Amino acid sequence: MWETIFTDYKHAQKERTQENTNGSTWTPTDGEHPRLSDILLNDQIQVVEPLWKVIMSNKALL
Repeated sequence: MWETIFTDYKHAQKERTQENTNGSTWTPTDGEHPRLSDILLNDQIQVVEPLWKVIMSNKALL
């Protein structure tokens, strides 16, 4: 799941820097759909992943 979010973030950064060639920073516009990374990596949103899921996916702990 997190790989998908980080990949989306990288693609968004590339697209937004290409759109803003004048050096300004990207700001959302009305009508623009948020991306997955915009939501889950937002400072105002806290994502809580269940501990059992983290333990089961970590081969070093198994």
